[in-house]
Amino acid sequence: MPSLPSQEAVSALTYPQPFWRYLLLFQSWSQLGSWLIIVLAITLPLHAFLMGQEGAPPLAGLLCGTALGSLVSVCMVLPARFSVAHANAASRRSLLATLARLGYVKDQRTGASVVYLQKLPRILRWNEGTVTIAQLHGTIVVSGPRFIVGWMRKDLLKAAPTCVPENVSN
Repeated sequence: MPSLPSQEAVSALTYPQPFWRYLLLFQSWSQLGSWLIIVLAITLPLHAFLMGQEGAPPLAGLLCGTALGSLVSVCMVLPARFSVAHANAASRRSLLATLARLGYVKDQRTGASVVYLQKLPRILRWNEGTVTIAQLHGTIVVSGPRFIVGWMRKDLLKAAPTCVPENVSN
């Protein structure tokens, strides 16, 4: 029965885009548009409900609070990746189990890559949230949103054995 690769076989989390792309936060125009719609859909009804009540915050204050608070979700989907050297079926099963627990489903296969989507309605799902698992010459490369890819890496490291050098008797 194949076992999980050692922790040393799992690379560190890397950021494949140029540095300036991470400063923009939004990775596409569709993500920006979707984010704006969600912020307005939350803020405007809340403002209408609070309007006229004593001590109600102004619309600008509500918009700023909602926008700043929701930027956390934008930062969570910044692109990241890691790789697993000497990968086998056990490491692939572990990665797929984590994805399933996080609510991801298989979307499409392209050659040696498989794309997974969040199991959400399209209006709530960003393209930046997709996870790709590619198998290249015995190495698995996992790429996708920073939060999800980081979680997958953490779960894999937790399950992987550590390589401890044997004590040599003198």
